[in-house]
Amino acid sequence: MQMQHDYSIMQKTDFSHAKSILTGDGVSPDNRKTNQRTVSGGVSPPEQQIALLEAELAELRKQVTTTRQQIHALKTQIKAHNESHAPDTRLNTLLAVSAALLVTHEIEPILDLVVREAMVLFPNTSTAFLFLADPITGNLVLRAASEGIETNMVVVPGRGIASRAFLAPRAMLMTNDELTLALDELDSAQQALLRSRIGFWPPSSALVAPLRIEHERMGGLVLYTSFAEHRFYPRDLPFIQALADLAAVAITEIHQRAHAAALQRDLAETQSMHQEAQARLNAAQAQLLQSAKLAAVGELSASIAHESIIPSTPPATAST
Repeated sequence: MQMQHDYSIMQKTDFSHAKSILTGDGVSPDNRKTNQRTVSGGVSPPEQQIALLEAELAELRKQVTTTRQQIHALKTQIKAHNESHAPDTRLNTLLAVSAALLVTHEIEPILDLVVREAMVLFPNTSTAFLFLADPITGNLVLRAASEGIETNMVVVPGRGIASRAFLAPRAMLMTNDELTLALDELDSAQQALLRSRIGFWPPSSALVAPLRIEHERMGGLVLYTSFAEHRFYPRDLPFIQALADLAAVAITEIHQRAHAAALQRDLAETQSMHQEAQARLNAAQAQLLQSAKLAAVGELSASIAHESIIPSTPPATAST
């Protein structure tokens, strides 16, 4: 930023000086009067006047050449500075997003974080949308936006930019006819929502990236920019894909955590039912054993009673 400021000041100073030479403002009053007397009085011959003008013109050309060289050098320095620091800044932003996602265990804060940091990664972005696929209908539902969600927006797969983000294998840059065709596929309500968010219609470019883990598609991230001088470039593709991948991993982790919690609940219920069934089985076995004991005692009692009722017959003696 300091180099850009110095460059601007120097550019204004050099061109102001050049302008003063052309208009005569840079010539002192005494010299200006001398030149006027020389021209009006005919003291100096035309050759001297021409030589003076050629000398001033040569000096002006020299200053213009020097100024252009300084401008080119400053542009080169600014470009090198931006190229050397922009990737580092974006990588630091992605690292901060990754650290924040590790401690966030709810899906809505994760989605809001992703669209908010997308605006930081790409400062020229006019608006950012994040869509997730409905597991029942398969439609894409707007779940987060850089300026909040005011109305529900549902996109059918195969139509619109969000659908292209969802179906794309990797991040894509959309411009010109491809972007116009995708925008025309939206209905009037969806176009009105985009117009209210973007401000300048149609957008000059769009960055789209799928949210997916291996073969599982979860949604899409869409960024728009309005003005041609602020459009996206191919060098932006790795960064938006990295952001989308971080979001996909975080969402998958939440789903896996919820699935694991559900399995844990099912396991606890199964164990409780097993313990209850085991308790009933033990009770039934104890009752069956008690019944068998009672039956054995009853049989023994009946046998004893039968023996006591029937008199014993003495054995017959042999006749003599």
